[in-house]
Amino acid sequence: MLKTSYGVRYWLDRFPASRVPSYPSQRGKLDVDVAIVGGGATGCVSAYAFAAAGIDVALLEAARLAQTETPSGTGIVLHEPETDSQKLVGMHGLRVGRQMYEGARRGSLEYLAAIRRLRIDCGLQPGDAIHLTPTPGDDSRLRKEYSVRREAGVEVAAVTGMQLFRQTGFNGFGIRTRGTASVDPYRATLGFARAAAARGAKIFERSPATRIRILRRGVEIKTRAGVVTASTVVLATGYPTDDYKPLRRRFTRCQSYAVLTPELPADIRREIVFQSGILRDTASPDHWMRWVQGNRILFSGADQPSVPERARERAIVQRTGQLMYELSLLFPAISGVTPEYGWDAGYARSADGVPYFGPHRNYPYHLFAFGGGPGGLGLSFLAARILLRQHLGKPEKSDEAFSFTRIRE
Repeated sequence: MLKTSYGVRYWLDRFPASRVPSYPSQRGKLDVDVAIVGGGATGCVSAYAFAAAGIDVALLEAARLAQTETPSGTGIVLHEPETDSQKLVGMHGLRVGRQMYEGARRGSLEYLAAIRRLRIDCGLQPGDAIHLTPTPGDDSRLRKEYSVRREAGVEVAAVTGMQLFRQTGFNGFGIRTRGTASVDPYRATLGFARAAAARGAKIFERSPATRIRILRRGVEIKTRAGVVTASTVVLATGYPTDDYKPLRRRFTRCQSYAVLTPELPADIRREIVFQSGILRDTASPDHWMRWVQGNRILFSGADQPSVPERARERAIVQRTGQLMYELSLLFPAISGVTPEYGWDAGYARSADGVPYFGPHRNYPYHLFAFGGGPGGLGLSFLAARILLRQHLGKPEKSDEAFSFTRIRE
């Protein structure tokens, strides 16, 4: 009988241990133009972007590269923020809402283009994303969402009736976004780190930044065995570290959960109409679904505020069972299937659900990449572009949509 691996991240578990790259720890003195703290998806993509621009950059990861939160993700690459456009337009107006969607789309397209250009082997699976209400008569919220997106000029299409049923097996209302994709997030992030190193980036792991001190013209970053000085430091940690506690009030720490089925037999797969792409429903919290290797279903959701570490294991077990039950309600053929993996993913959520990328007035030599969600891989490239433009002194007007100034404290 299959035993569920609770708290084990599939992407990391299935990666051959003999192929895990090893980078040195930072020791002694090092002087660079830009230092990046955080070796997850955003940190590694940013290291690649800075190095490709000819900037002397070093990346510092406290643990092993890309092994903290990156392999907890779903690997979904969206063309849009996870927050509904209705909320974003209501909070910020149509212009800023449009900029958020345009920025997210541009970032995800660049992310996917870079994966292809660099030939990163990460199981890239192109496919449309469909956001749907599974049952007719309960689709007023999603129809309103479609109208707001169209008014904002977002490239989406409505999917209804037999067209939706043939693609998903549901009879409700859906919004389709073309050109999205899924990847193995761990392999993709390692690929960007490798590309960054090939362009001269200095990458260090097992090198936590124990203290960041502001100098007259830059910063000094102390590690366990050395010190790094830089004109700019990029904090790509997702959530403010201890040196930046005043910024924490902008975020709520959350936990998302994911389950992965074993390889499903052909008779079960035939009963599931949805066979490719990304599926998102309108539950609260919503669910995300994708196929992995064509015969496994990855299903995520059940988000909640972060639980204490002592309760984490129990929460994973409970939420794994909950997700499998909710998956069986959508696809009855799944009933009785025991998941092979169940794990959690921590993230920081801002008040509007959109990350913060860029400078903060209180920190003169700093750039930040905080916030996001479980499906934000494409946003990592947007973050890298915004951070690079800020460092070069060439910000774009649209960058303000992701800045700290969009929400007054």
